[in-house]
Amino acid sequence: MTSPAGEQAAATVKAVQDNAGALGLIWKLSPGTVRGGTSPSAMVVAMDGDQDAPVPAISLIGLITSGRRVFVLEIPGGGLYIVGYGGPDAHGTLRGETGQETLNFTTQTSVTQAVTFAEPFDVAPKVTTNINSSAGATLSWFSRAFGISTTGFTLWVTGPSATWSGVGVQWVATANP
Repeated sequence: MTSPAGEQAAATVKAVQDNAGALGLIWKLSPGTVRGGTSPSAMVVAMDGDQDAPVPAISLIGLITSGRRVFVLEIPGGGLYIVGYGGPDAHGTLRGETGQETLNFTTQTSVTQAVTFAEPFDVAPKVTTNINSSAGATLSWFSRAFGISTTGFTLWVTGPSATWSGVGVQWVATANP
């Protein structure tokens, strides 16, 4: 058995759910195709499955070329907003490679190590590095990649004078093919 307060709370929740669209609480994300636009605030999009004429939308990701596939966020009473895109240079088509280099050194403040990709990239990728430890002196160190090419990069770690034994430095390389 429910208490009167519980019944009132349930009725309030149901009322909010029933009116969520009118209150702007239900947002809809849909695919579409850009049909034109002169600025990010004046884009025109044909929504998938919509037989009506293209509709105005505001791009939150900049000016987009006509014909580009996009994701449109519909906010009831608030308009249409382009929030992402798909296609040949979208995130779904990234090529990537990951690895970990194990470093060993004695009393150093800076160390470099050449890294070669298993397979060359078509274009130089973006590379992110991470020291896979927070023990001892590694906590004060940081890493980065430089000299990035289609075939590899140079890993650099630096920090206060320390000795490392078997410390892993992870890396991720990604590029649009």
